[in-house]
Amino acid sequence: MKKGKLIFLCVIYILIIIGSTSKFFLTIEEVGNISYGKLNKDDTTTVTINIQYNNLFKTECSLDGINWKDEVLGSCTYDLVNGNYTIYIRNLNDTISKDFTVQVNQIKSFDINLSKWYLAPDETVKILNKMDYVGNPDLKVSYKSDDESVATVDENGVVTGHANGTTTIHVIPQGFAEKTVEIIVTDIIRKQEIDLSKPKLTCKQYNEEEEALLEDILATRVSQRGEGTRAALLEVIRFATMNLKQKIPYFYEHGRLLPYYKGQSKVDGEGRFYHKGLYLTDKDYSDITYVKEKKATWGCPLTNYDDTDGWAVGSKRPNGLDCSGFVTWSLYNAGLDPGDIGAGIIEDVDDMSDFGDKHNLTYEYANSNDYKVGDIIGRNGHVALIAGKDDENIYISESLLYGVRTVTYSYTDKKSKLYTNYEYIGKLDDKYVSDGDYTDMWQKND
Repeated sequence: MKKGKLIFLCVIYILIIIGSTSKFFLTIEEVGNISYGKLNKDDTTTVTINIQYNNLFKTECSLDGINWKDEVLGSCTYDLVNGNYTIYIRNLNDTISKDFTVQVNQIKSFDINLSKWYLAPDETVKILNKMDYVGNPDLKVSYKSDDESVATVDENGVVTGHANGTTTIHVIPQGFAEKTVEIIVTDIIRKQEIDLSKPKLTCKQYNEEEEALLEDILATRVSQRGEGTRAALLEVIRFATMNLKQKIPYFYEHGRLLPYYKGQSKVDGEGRFYHKGLYLTDKDYSDITYVKEKKATWGCPLTNYDDTDGWAVGSKRPNGLDCSGFVTWSLYNAGLDPGDIGAGIIEDVDDMSDFGDKHNLTYEYANSNDYKVGDIIGRNGHVALIAGKDDENIYISESLLYGVRTVTYSYTDKKSKLYTNYEYIGKLDDKYVSDGDYTDMWQKND
């Protein structure tokens, strides 16, 4: 045998011996409790398998023992979600495996439902936390008020107003940047509770500065809940019937049904107010176009031209909202646009009974879970909105002769006047952009 060939065979034999006796040493990089930023957008984390070997043969990696890929510079990398895995490593001579676990515990994002809110003294609002996370991170959140004489916050994020002023509530998650809420406490409003003895709004009771504050309270509640949401509508009707210290009067509309204004069946601001905000001072006159008699804000006297319910034609009555005027104003201020329509149930005429998915109000339907607060409730000639519901009662916000208010009816009592005063419920699921963060009841359930 030639010398060169013999040397070549000897080298091959030695390499085979080395390869067959080589050992693999696997080290799995630390992947638990990684910091934010090491998590990929698809909730995976990059795991690197470092391979320490002493052989001259090609090395491959696999997570299932079937699909293999070459190691690169002594390691294999995979993007993996949390879970248990087995890494297989092989070369020409051998295959070995090792079990490992990927457990990433991390908050990906953190937000809250409020950035600014107005409260009356003794009124509450709950800060809701919205977290997106992987694994099992510490989800504890702490709260702190800069000025507890103005407002306090408890361990559950419930803020309570105490005295006029402004404070900042700090919402502090573990291992993530804090969020803050500006809380403004003002006694220009009252806490949300039913009070049928509230006085009626009087003419020019508020000045322009006070009206601007009230309108900012209303607009803030709508924007914070999300314009066009069910939650926003509930804020509007609860504000109008409970937060306001006075009742907006009932006034039977001058227009829409009769050609009072230049042959048009429309009068604005007289029993109706299809505009954003309140109608409390002369500055709102610029929004009013169609008038029968004169421009008069809520609470100011107007001549009555209707004899419904014994009202004397020609008598002076405080301006306000009729039933459909209140409902359309509420929906419009919440970010919906039903049109300035009435309350009748008339074929071939668009009215509030056509605005939603109508269901007859039977005892069985009232005790079902098919409808929600924020839906319409009405009868022929009257329409209202559902402001709350608990285990026994339904709470209805409406405008009738006593003014704009929220009233209580039992739905569990078959003899309840609910079933004689109302005929249908109109579901508005397809009208809202979403439900938003709403509660079936106001602060009593916070």
